[in-house]
Amino acid sequence: ASLTDSLLASEMFGHEKGAFTGAIERKIGRFEPEIGVSFFHINLPKERFTDLGGRLKIRSMYSLETRIIVGDYFSLVPNIYYQKTTKAENMLAGCRFRFDLKNNASKFHYILMGSSVRSGFGRQTDAAIVSLAIAKGDYLIGASFDINISELKAYTQSVGGFEIGLIYTGLSHDINKNSLPCSRE
Repeated sequence: ASLTDSLLASEMFGHEKGAFTGAIERKIGRFEPEIGVSFFHINLPKERFTDLGGRLKIRSMYSLETRIIVGDYFSLVPNIYYQKTTKAENMLAGCRFRFDLKNNASKFHYILMGSSVRSGFGRQTDAAIVSLAIAKGDYLIGASFDINISELKAYTQSVGGFEIGLIYTGLSHDINKNSLPCSRE
C-alpha cells in the first residue's frame, strides 16, 4: 500500500497511538463502523400476553451502523437492524443524529435522536419508530415509540408502543481502547 492509501485510511477511520510510525496520538476518523448482536428471552420466560401459557422463544438481533462525523459536535448514524424469531423476521433501517456534549458538568457524553422504519419479509412496512437517547458512562439510556403504519392501523387507531431501553456499551469501548496496532506502511 502506498503512503497516500495509509493517510486516506487514517483520515477516514482514524488510528490508535503507535499503530504506525508517526502515530504519536490517537486520531478519531470520519467514519466509525460498528457491528453488534443481541439475544432476547434467553431464559425462555413465560408468555404473559395470552392464556396459552407457553414460553417466549429466543429472539436474535444483528446490527450494522456507522457514525459519520460531520462537525465538531454533530454526527449522522445510519443503521440497519435484522431481527429473527422462530416464525418472523424484521428489518429496521433508519438514521439517528448524534450531538456530542463536550465539556459539560453533567458527565453526559452525547444525545441521539432519530427515526427508522420496520418491515417484515413478505409483508408491508408496518411501523415508523422515533427515538431519543442519552449516553452516560458505559450506558445508553433511551426511549422509543413505534407508530403503527400497517394495514391494521384502522383497528389500532395508528397507536403504537412506547419502549424504554438501557444498553451497555462498555464492551465496545473496551475493544476500541485495547485494539492491536497494525502497520499501514
